Amino acid sequence: MIKSAYLPLSLLTLVALVSPATAQLNPEPPQPKLTLSPNATPGEDCEPGIPDCPHTVRCTNGLPGCFDRPQVDVRGVDWSWVQSETIPYVLSPRRTLLLNAQPRLRWQPIAAADYYRVIVLNEMTGQVVWEVKSPTAELDYAGPRLVVGQEYSLEIHAYTAESDVPIATSLKEPHFATFALLGADQRAALQAQTQRIEQTVTDPEQQQRQLANLYLRNGLFIEGMQLLEDQWQSQTNAALAVRLGNLYFYELRLPLEAQAYYEQAVAQSADDLELRAIALTELGYTQKVLLNYDGAIAHWQQAIAIYQTLGDRAKIERLEQELREAEDLRDL
Repeated sequence: MIKSAYLPLSLLTLVALVSPATAQLNPEPPQPKLTLSPNATPGEDCEPGIPDCPHTVRCTNGLPGCFDRPQVDVRGVDWSWVQSETIPYVLSPRRTLLLNAQPRLRWQPIAAADYYRVIVLNEMTGQVVWEVKSPTAELDYAGPRLVVGQEYSLEIHAYTAESDVPIATSLKEPHFATFALLGADQRAALQAQTQRIEQTVTDPEQQQRQLANLYLRNGLFIEGMQLLEDQWQSQTNAALAVRLGNLYFYELRLPLEAQAYYEQAVAQSADDLELRAIALTELGYTQKVLLNYDGAIAHWQQAIAIYQTLGDRAKIERLEQELREAEDLRDL
């Protein structure tokens, strides 16, 4: 079994414990500095979620709104729990900053559930902010206004009409699906950049793409990914599928949702061998974290065959190492 390396204590809570006086004196704390991936060349258009630039938002000072827990390679974590039918794990919002103070809350539906008890928690105080029942696996937040500088989480309990004992709970999910509001200073800067894009970029598709990049680079994953998924609905393509897969996998930590996009990328990349190999490689990683080692091996073998055609020795050697490790894990 692969052990999870996530820690239960959030960075926001840690900041509050270290400097409570400062937190009280500054109701609007400074926002974290967000930087491009170290893999990106300065000045390069390294879009969040594109191949070779999957990890774009990185916090450098641990201030509120910083969602990078201690650096963990998502590809080395056991995510097999998402396949359970007894975990209504959070789909949205998770690991994101928000512009909208009344976000839509969504979670994995449980087939046998008649209704859900939805709880929004303040991660800094441990207090319940809002609690409500919902007959469906999504609803709009309608509780007290969320406060800038606070980190929140969503807790879901599923029930049947016959019992007051939950049949499923999101508490089994590792503790990292948190969210917070974007601060006033960052919001003002973002609005100025948004207006500049809307005024200078006339092509609707390019405008939507640049706005998505802007949101994603500022940690607004839910809003940014929604723009990309709107594009996906109007025109599907393999490159966009890989990008959305990477964002779901590496940023939101949702391997099943990522898997669906990688599979679409494989299906639509017959004329682009390199992109097809990338999709197969990432599809293999989703299978690895789901503990489906045979599936991971099969996808990586297909990717290796393509890289042999392309003559990319470095990628072949990396995947051959992954194959050996997966075989060892499978045989334990």
